[in-house]
Amino acid sequence: MDEMWDFEALGNALRDARVASGRTQAELADAAGVSRGSVMNLEQGTPFRRVPTSLSKVAEALGWPHGRAMAFLGGRRPDRLPTALERQLRSTLLSLPLRVAHELSGGELVDTDVVDLSVYDPQTATHLVIVCKRYAEFSAGETGDSETDFAFWNYMQKAIHAAAEDWGAIRDADDAPAAFLTCSLDTWLFILGEVRKQIEWRMNPAFDRDGDLCEVTLSGRDLAAIVQAMRRLRRSGNAMEATMASLVYEAILDSLQQIQARDQPVHITIEERLLAR
Repeated sequence: MDEMWDFEALGNALRDARVASGRTQAELADAAGVSRGSVMNLEQGTPFRRVPTSLSKVAEALGWPHGRAMAFLGGRRPDRLPTALERQLRSTLLSLPLRVAHELSGGELVDTDVVDLSVYDPQTATHLVIVCKRYAEFSAGETGDSETDFAFWNYMQKAIHAAAEDWGAIRDADDAPAAFLTCSLDTWLFILGEVRKQIEWRMNPAFDRDGDLCEVTLSGRDLAAIVQAMRRLRRSGNAMEATMASLVYEAILDSLQQIQARDQPVHITIEERLLAR
């Protein structure tokens, strides 16, 4: 037996790798095509007069590269084995498109976020994973301002969450079997005009008029179109348009949240009148 061989260090490394892989000694033995006793002797650091033939088989079953087992046996400490999480992350990175993997590998991390889209749409189990990275060089001689970058990220992060919330509202509106909207005639004309202008949705719903008030009968798609148009306008319109769009949008969201069953129609009342424009 070579007195320089460190069977104890080899055994510890083999055991740690097996435990990290989530396998028992018997399962590793089956994968390697050796007996359970062979795996047990190797992990216990049992000294051998010569390198056992089972070692290379066990090392291969653990996914060790060629030479790692002999490095431990020879007293050297090769780079530590990757953890299960590291192996999963590496596998995920390799599965990504090259352009995305390249972006993730460079730059300085600003922040990350995970948006659980099922909060806004129970019909999905999707998560949105966001990685914000800062690149020092924008062009020759120019460098970015980290405070400005973080402020912009903070703005975008809020916008992304708001977009997810908006999507949930659009989905709920589209699923509605019908909707009944009560508002002033001016408000309805405002809504109708913005829907046609913002998303080019040509809707011609029936409505009953009682003086200055009207009750409009909408389909789910009509209601979803209104949500989309008001969402856009409250962020891009002038002060009066944004105020009115927010009023309509929030009234629809409040009504959607009161729905108890998917086949229940939505009743929306907008009490404010559209100011003269």
